[in-house]
Amino acid sequence: MPRQAAITQTSLKSLGLNRLAALVQEACDRDDVLENTVRMMLAAKDGGDALDAELAKRIKSLAGSRTFYDWRIVGDLVRTIDAIRSSIVDELGAKDPRAAVVRLWQLIDASHKIMETVDDSSGMTSGSLQWAVADLGRMLQQGGVGDARELAERVHTSFLDNGYCIKDGLVRAVSPTLGLEGRTAMRRLFEEDLAALDAMPAPSGDHGVDYEQQSRRSAAAQGLMDLADAEGDVDSFLRAAERSPNVVAHVGEAAKQLLKAKRSAEALLWLDRVPADHGQWRDATGQGLVGLKLRTLEALRRKDEAQALRWHMFDRHLWTFYLREYVKRLPDFQDDAVIRRAIVHALAYPGVLDALMFLVDWPDLDAAAQLVTTRAAEIDGRHYQILNHAIDRLEGKHPVATTILLRAKIDSVLARASSAQYVHAARDLARAAALAPKLEAACAIPRHAAYFADIKTKHARKTSFWPKVLEVGL
Repeated sequence: MPRQAAITQTSLKSLGLNRLAALVQEACDRDDVLENTVRMMLAAKDGGDALDAELAKRIKSLAGSRTFYDWRIVGDLVRTIDAIRSSIVDELGAKDPRAAVVRLWQLIDASHKIMETVDDSSGMTSGSLQWAVADLGRMLQQGGVGDARELAERVHTSFLDNGYCIKDGLVRAVSPTLGLEGRTAMRRLFEEDLAALDAMPAPSGDHGVDYEQQSRRSAAAQGLMDLADAEGDVDSFLRAAERSPNVVAHVGEAAKQLLKAKRSAEALLWLDRVPADHGQWRDATGQGLVGLKLRTLEALRRKDEAQALRWHMFDRHLWTFYLREYVKRLPDFQDDAVIRRAIVHALAYPGVLDALMFLVDWPDLDAAAQLVTTRAAEIDGRHYQILNHAIDRLEGKHPVATTILLRAKIDSVLARASSAQYVHAARDLARAAALAPKLEAACAIPRHAAYFADIKTKHARKTSFWPKVLEVGL
């Protein structure tokens, strides 16, 4: 068979200008996003003014669109935004950075209307628009700032109008360009916001929380934190965090800044403000609040407390990361006893699937097989991702446990009559059949022939399942 030709710039050039132009035109007829991208590229050839006008038109069209972009077509919207951003930064920015700043502001200002027209459950649209905010900071640095106070006022107004969180990074993005004068002006505006909110009467009666006031207070406090961060002023950051209606949300960043400033004791006081049952403590890999507390305890030389916290996180959640970190710090010859204790704890852990994940990943496959055989009734076959991982690891040496897991998946699919999963259940049945010769006569589970006969009786009327079974050769 002849080798497939590689599609590279060199091979495409070999097609010739006329053929390439025809191909691009055909592609544009089928792809509106590509057509608009080509229009912007053609406008760029005619100079900065033509490109600027084309970009203004494209952004205005996006903001005024009545199309609702659901999950099936949201990718087209993201491609359009990315193409506009790229043309602003790479094409217009190279010709006229200040004009690029104007267009980026137009796109950022349009973000609220754009977000109203999209199902952004994937986060792709908001992510693309947030890049426009970062692009604005870079373009401002290239083009310079005429009036720092005027820019501070514009950023302040825009930052407070941030319903879809697109502008979360706006103050951070523009702070380097604002300079001391601009940052001082913006700080005064946020301080005035908080003072005005403090002067308002507290909500009463049935209106226990004024969410609009709370949102504005949160934004003003965040703006002050971002300005303090830009200037490396830890104490100003902490004061601003204290003024937020949700101080707990800023504990992690406060602790990081205090640790960096070698103020570990204060960092620990901040971390201890988070309630023990708060979701921020769900930190399976030590990248979040638990990891920060461990770093803080180590910096304070409170190593026993750090070890106790590592064991607590393992004991409570069976998170492998913390057991490994705990064992790594043990004195010589103590690790075997601790690991045996951990395995015993896992075998009795209330969440059987959590225990299975830990034992497979640690790994202790003999203990994982023991867990499966002794607690088979607790295994929910719907959790196929966990079970598939365990099946792949156990299949070579533990046929009984593997068969139990395969049957749990099959039984779950058939009990729910989940026809979309029948093909997978049939494959699992074939996989279990292949393990049948390895099952010992005295094993605690029915032999394959008995199991097969049982599900055939119970699920005989599931007529769309049995053809799938025939297809896998059973």
